[in-house]
Amino acid sequence: MAIHELVANASKYGALSADCGRVSLAWRRYPAAGGGERFQMTWTESDGPPVSPPATRGFGATVTGDMIRASLDAEVETDFGATGLVWRLDCPAETVLARDPA
Repeated sequence: MAIHELVANASKYGALSADCGRVSLAWRRYPAAGGGERFQMTWTESDGPPVSPPATRGFGATVTGDMIRASLDAEVETDFGATGLVWRLDCPAETVLARDPA
């Protein structure tokens, strides 16, 4: 749901609303302090219209922030930087990655 919300907002207001706008999606797994693994995903918009934080907190912020934090035991960062929106998710890997049943 969070990715859907990011795409919808990028299409209306962000990088995907401009002909030359771009979105980059990157992810990685890495060792967690104390054992286990963590998963990090970063959505980065560029070459779109100027970005500024929204005046009010709406449904999108709930979906991409509060809901993700609660359901995935995640840390979420949203940066409305001058070059474009950057959204980062960091959570325990087992909350998002399927395990091989074998």
